[in-house]
Amino acid sequence: MNLGYFPYMLSQALIVSVTFGENAVPEETLLKSFQKYVAKDEQEVVAEALKGNLDVEELIEVLDRFGCRKLPTQENAKDLILDVAHKEIVQKPQYVADAWREALKMMVKSKDEIATIEGLCNLYQTVAPTNRKVLSMVRTDPQNNSERAALDFLERFVKGMDTLQLKSFLRYVTGADALCVPYISVQFSSLDGLARRPIAHTCGSVLEPPSTYNTFPELREEFNNILAKSKWQNDIS
Repeated sequence: MNLGYFPYMLSQALIVSVTFGENAVPEETLLKSFQKYVAKDEQEVVAEALKGNLDVEELIEVLDRFGCRKLPTQENAKDLILDVAHKEIVQKPQYVADAWREALKMMVKSKDEIATIEGLCNLYQTVAPTNRKVLSMVRTDPQNNSERAALDFLERFVKGMDTLQLKSFLRYVTGADALCVPYISVQFSSLDGLARRPIAHTCGSVLEPPSTYNTFPELREEFNNILAKSKWQNDIS
């Protein structure tokens, strides 16, 4: 937090439990965290059961994986899911929770915006990246048609990114996979030919896309090639 970064990928229910006590975790927060905790093919099973559309066999398969031996019914499905969620997300990580508790409590006391459960939950929503949020952070002033075209290509690329690409894009430009800077400055370069490539400066959250792209697929290909790498070389001159 002191560096402007919040680890929003950590379970929200766990952080609330560590900070405010396990009995303070709202049911809604616990259920949302559990749905992110289970495998992707199990998320829909849990979501449908919570809506009242219970598939007994599929939910039994999900709950059995976590050691629940009770038969789910329309009446007890939510309670069983809550019991399993509490065991997996709140009870099992107690060793880690104990190690973090004092540091997290000190952090909360020093930050008014997360001094309440509501504030902490709101922070999760604030820092989690979405395509729309990232686009709203762009600050630029294109000076000619080439730069305006490049900006249009860049915006199309950001709109089409999935979650993993979006995180990689943020890491490439800002150094973090969460929204921890107020804006991204886009300044166009005139690089062309073999030298043409986007350049990012994480120290100032500056992105320099070339204004020499003739088509959107050209920009998309060069950005995809960069974001697909597990490591980026940083040149300091």
